[in-house]
Amino acid sequence: MVVIVSVILAVFASGFALALSTLSVYFRDMTYLWTIFVQVWFFLTPVVYGPELLKARAPEWADKVLQLNPMRAFVSSYRDLLYDARCPSLSRFVLMAVSAMISLTVGWWIFHRMGRRLPEEV
Repeated sequence: MVVIVSVILAVFASGFALALSTLSVYFRDMTYLWTIFVQVWFFLTPVVYGPELLKARAPEWADKVLQLNPMRAFVSSYRDLLYDARCPSLSRFVLMAVSAMISLTVGWWIFHRMGRRLPEEV
């Protein structure tokens, strides 16, 4: 199951890679902005802290907003598989697959739309 989650995560990351690699050619500051965004995204994802800690200390609306983070599903699935030795729920698998397909579709669309002029811009 870890391999399946890893493959879905690779598809999710591929969408970001396609979009960011294309956009960074046209917008040179994209790499700097992405570095800041990833650092903020890291702290909004329960990687270092457990999701239980957030539920205990944060207001309920903050937990609802942070549930929209697609990386939360991936991290929670890895926690379930590697720490608790249980299979993640089917709804979480569907959420991960849908977010991966959206990421790949948007990344492919940006690459396909702007990719024709990449050799000229480089």
